[in-house]
Amino acid sequence: MEKPIISVVIPVYNAERFIRQCVESVLAQTFQDFEIILVNDGSTDDSGRICDQLAQEDARIGVYHQENGGATRARALGVSNAQGEWINFVDADDTLPSDSLEVLHAPTLTHEYGMVLGRIKATPNTKDRLESAEKFRHSMVRHRYGAYPHSKIIRRSLFDRSVFEIPREINFFEDWLMLIRLTFKNTQDVLWINKKVYNYNEENTDSCTNNFKHTADYYLHFMKYFFDSIPDDVQNEYLEDSIKARIYILKRGFLPTKNKWRKTQFHYNLLDDIKKSRTQLSKSTALMLSTNDFEWTLFKILYKIKTLKK
Repeated sequence: MEKPIISVVIPVYNAERFIRQCVESVLAQTFQDFEIILVNDGSTDDSGRICDQLAQEDARIGVYHQENGGATRARALGVSNAQGEWINFVDADDTLPSDSLEVLHAPTLTHEYGMVLGRIKATPNTKDRLESAEKFRHSMVRHRYGAYPHSKIIRRSLFDRSVFEIPREINFFEDWLMLIRLTFKNTQDVLWINKKVYNYNEENTDSCTNNFKHTADYYLHFMKYFFDSIPDDVQNEYLEDSIKARIYILKRGFLPTKNKWRKTQFHYNLLDDIKKSRTQLSKSTALMLSTNDFEWTLFKILYKIKTLKK
């Protein structure tokens, strides 16, 4: 049997209500040169049995079972057993539009890409965008694109063990770390396609994510692995991007705003890096980062903006 062009890797954990529909959406693709790798991540419901049954129904489906280790470990096992030139990740409770793989793969027939990215929702009047490997690294570090593994194809040759060496306690934004590491291994252009290639199941939300407690201590710990994901010799080059990334975390409200993150080590480290890099901040961002009463805040903002513009 010839090797498939695309390996679709699907981590499965307690997804008995969704996994069959997910797999059927892949099997119904207009592009048919693929394999499906299901990784049952220690499910306690009927998911494992359903995965085995699906594999018996179609020879293109392979199943692996592991003790519960989280989505990152499940994806690592799937990729290690993949045969395709490209890797495509799908969550077990989501589905693919019928032309998803065709849309993502077609551009690779005429140009050498390291990754091809699609959208969960196409944006009107937006053109496809080509970025060099270097520019895309900056974009991914600062979270300009959705830092999730799905809705894209990634060259299998970019994956190695280090991509997945993320501790279990990093269980929010772990996909972001994986993608940052992949971008620093990639040396080819990256294409962003303004077409919908993924159906995200908004009705089914991960209870672990919903119950996740966002704290300054967690993000301080997260940033350690964030910086570890950037090669040492270019850390300074990506310092401003890392500042934008932390501001993104704050602006998205992942940390409570009422003195839950102010005057923490996460906050102090961010302010130190802003000063070191002379990153220019908007007035609203400077206000958000302030730590004192209102009058002193206004003074500090004006002084900071003046200083950063020098």
